[in-house]
Amino acid sequence: MIFLILGMLVLATALGLHAILVAPVSLRTTVIDVPLHGLSPEFEGYVLSVLADIHHREPGGSGHLRRIVAASNAANPDVVVLLGDYGISFRRNRRLSAIAYRRALPVLGTYLSTLQSRDGLIAVLGNHDHYYDADCVVEWLGGIGARTLVNDHVVIRREGTSLVMSGVGDADEGQVDPLAGVRNKPADAPLIVLSHNPDAVLSLSAEAGIGLVVSGHTHGGQVVFPGYGAPITRSRICGRQTASGWVPNATAPLYVTTGAGSQIPIRFRCPPEVLIIRLRLKRDQQPA
Repeated sequence: MIFLILGMLVLATALGLHAILVAPVSLRTTVIDVPLHGLSPEFEGYVLSVLADIHHREPGGSGHLRRIVAASNAANPDVVVLLGDYGISFRRNRRLSAIAYRRALPVLGTYLSTLQSRDGLIAVLGNHDHYYDADCVVEWLGGIGARTLVNDHVVIRREGTSLVMSGVGDADEGQVDPLAGVRNKPADAPLIVLSHNPDAVLSLSAEAGIGLVVSGHTHGGQVVFPGYGAPITRSRICGRQTASGWVPNATAPLYVTTGAGSQIPIRFRCPPEVLIIRLRLKRDQQPA
């Protein structure tokens, strides 16, 4: 019996050390194909590299940043999407949040400015960016060449056809425009909505004609138990079994990434990821 107990203690210790020291930096690349209604042949195979919840901290973490950038660049993306929560911050301690962000952003910017894509960087804000200072984060994003969308959109064109990408405000700390900041998009152009928090889908209107919503925020739960799922998702729309991946809802196809980093460095059966989305012509298939 004593050997069984010792064995269980050793196993628990090993799993704990792995969850704290190894798993949070064991970055994976997740590739999904998304059929999009109304996509023109000119956008067949269009690639989005999605980086969410980097939560960079200083000192340390530069090696993980190098892996994130390398994974994104290796995908040869058409556009890089930054889904918010760039540093470490605390809702009830703005002073400490400011110290952490001011240390992290210059280093983070050095690495993110080496991201490569044909159509540049598009960003939204997350709740942790608001805990620090949303305006300062927008200014920093502009300095690395990213366009920040807050209930606004951009139109990407290929040979006379269009793809619309919009970004909405954070569902907790900002406001979500039900029409996703798109009032007069080109006729028949598909619409992709970027939202840090997946709960934004609860405020979006089905009348907006959204083809895809991409979100982060949940970190996939960070800790996912076999059979049970994620005990904590910090989301209303994401349940224990849907803390990441495709999330059923009545408004639009919603995909939630596990994120590239973590505020609290612990992960179990939920590795950080760079999400690569390849757009496909819509035929008879549906995301599943």
